[in-house]
Amino acid sequence: MKIKKILTFVLSLFVCVQAFSQAGIIDSSFGTYGVVATPLSTTGTATCRNILSLNTGKYLATGFINDGTTIEFATVRYNHDGSVDNLYGMSGLSKVAINGGQYSYAYCSALQTDGKLVMGGDYYDGTGYSFAVSRLTIDGDLDTTFGNGGFSTLGVGSAPFNNYGYGIGIQSDGKIILAGIVSNAGTADFGMARFNSNGSVDSTFGNNGQVVTAIGTSTDNCYSMKIQSDDKILLAGDISIGSAYVFTCVRYEIDGAIDSSFAVNGIGTYPMGANDDDYGYDITIQNDKKILFGGTSYNNGQYDFTILRIDSTGTLDNSFGTNGFASHDFNGTMGIDNGRRIALQSDGKIIVSGRTYVIGSAFGLCRFDENGMIDPTFGTNGVSYKQVASAQHEGFGLTIDSNDDIVLCGSARTLPDNFYVLRYLGGLNTGINEITNTEWHVYPNPNNGSFSLKIDSNDKESNVKIFDLTGNLVYVKDNLSNSKIQSELPTGAYIVQITTSANVKRVPMIIQ
Repeated sequence: MKIKKILTFVLSLFVCVQAFSQAGIIDSSFGTYGVVATPLSTTGTATCRNILSLNTGKYLATGFINDGTTIEFATVRYNHDGSVDNLYGMSGLSKVAINGGQYSYAYCSALQTDGKLVMGGDYYDGTGYSFAVSRLTIDGDLDTTFGNGGFSTLGVGSAPFNNYGYGIGIQSDGKIILAGIVSNAGTADFGMARFNSNGSVDSTFGNNGQVVTAIGTSTDNCYSMKIQSDDKILLAGDISIGSAYVFTCVRYEIDGAIDSSFAVNGIGTYPMGANDDDYGYDITIQNDKKILFGGTSYNNGQYDFTILRIDSTGTLDNSFGTNGFASHDFNGTMGIDNGRRIALQSDGKIIVSGRTYVIGSAFGLCRFDENGMIDPTFGTNGVSYKQVASAQHEGFGLTIDSNDDIVLCGSARTLPDNFYVLRYLGGLNTGINEITNTEWHVYPNPNNGSFSLKIDSNDKESNVKIFDLTGNLVYVKDNLSNSKIQSELPTGAYIVQITTSANVKRVPMIIQ
């Protein structure tokens, strides 16, 4: 009888862990049932464009605020549970008006090795838009040692400038590259600027700190960039060829010269199909140095999430997906699925985020395996989506945190709008190791709803949340004064989440 009880407990525990860790399920322990909405303006809009995971377990969301009069760079720091970290900036928020200007748009961001945050975008100087970068300290204060009192700008191309900075990266020597679209005389080109680690323009890069690459005859849109481990630079986007847009990737040497060994004279164009429109919004690099990029393709009358894979020489990898491309349709009624961001989990699986119209406009995710096939174990048949408002959703940012959970951010075009941040379970961190961790115990386990916690004595401000296997929050106890819990929950399998000032741990538990 005792052996039977033990086997029943182990089986229940396995089911509990598997159910709670299923990939693509909204993480109900984050914010309010997996969603955080942060209002930053009472009269205007707030547009969240990127999300970064910190090694402390916290998150940085970046974008811009429009209060109806001015538009400023904006950053919010969140604790691991989704609450705003009031120790950052001014009550969790930091704002920057570039050069005192009226319009400053932050589209991208990156972390330096010292933890400082670099944001990139553009600002309006009264006649046109120039590339702009700004740096914040770890605490969210403007780093006045950087550039001109915390920011630096450069007009790229010909005046009046029309620069839009969509991608940012930091090379191994600390130099910062901002890339995007340079529009002049009715044409749009790939463009970038490089700044030294102190914020000054690096005149040794390209032509006095700037590079402009005209690829097609009309519209060349650069939306993202990535720096390789050898410090070579990849720019990705799309160009117009005839009546269609085509996925395009360009590689540059460290000094800004085009790398002629990549693709065809440094430039790769990858049409998914004849007369299809392909929009390349993001790029990332696998551990084997193969390159993933893409976003959205329009074919057969509808838009789909689409990515492609090329090898390190710029050649299409035909072993990936179907002839090098992986595409997925959410089967919505409007046929509009816009992929925006790409991220890699630790096992090589590929997350693509954006928006979909399955249930009206909603944030959307899908997962491909390492071969480019949709992963049916993720969410529902490979996809997951969440509607947070009755408005047009834009899923702009995506990151994978240290637990392999998936964090995305964006906006919902309401008025006033919010910074929206959502977290999904990545399904790779099962939590089995947590039950044997000597510093974290639930005992007895199984129990009758009454149990004790053993928590590291160095951790303060502990609280406990208990979730059932559907992810519903069924018990909360804040500010623990002792380790004894009286839950009075019915028989079943649960996940106990212990949150302290420094950690979040999840432990499977059985009540019988």
